[in-house]
Amino acid sequence: MLLLYYPEIIGINEMNQNKKYNNDCQITMLLNRMISNCNRITQELNRQMKNEMSLTLAKYEVLIAIKNSDDGQITMSNLSQKLSVSNANMTGMTGRLLKDELIEKKAFPKDRRIFSVALTDKGYEILEKAQEKYGHWTSEIFQNIDANDLMLANSFINKIDESLENFSEKS
Repeated sequence: MLLLYYPEIIGINEMNQNKKYNNDCQITMLLNRMISNCNRITQELNRQMKNEMSLTLAKYEVLIAIKNSDDGQITMSNLSQKLSVSNANMTGMTGRLLKDELIEKKAFPKDRRIFSVALTDKGYEILEKAQEKYGHWTSEIFQNIDANDLMLANSFINKIDESLENFSEKS
């Protein structure tokens, strides 16, 4: 995915002639690499999760969100909001998790039209194993990065977060 332009396309001599242009190019290259690496990490974790746990990364994220919710259960609409997906998407996902017997659906006591979901015993068991595997895989992926580099990377991401907040406030 190319966002704006890439140095190989433009030419190094043209880039070096204009520092702002060079800075813009560096930002674009950085964005492309960050997006590419995020996609690669996600794809690899999804592949591992499917192969070893028969669980997609998306299902794993839903199980985590349910587990971390108040009282271990959450309404469908709150779950959709928490994971930034549509209600229709969440209905399909929870349907598959129900079929796999990893979650159970409960009518909300105060309003029987509203449903909440909670993990089943099987869901807790699978999630516990998946979390252990996930931790191992992420440690392997980042094994060549020492603690100082991780702190530096997190500091860098924090600065991007701040910039995005400022940018969003201006819009």
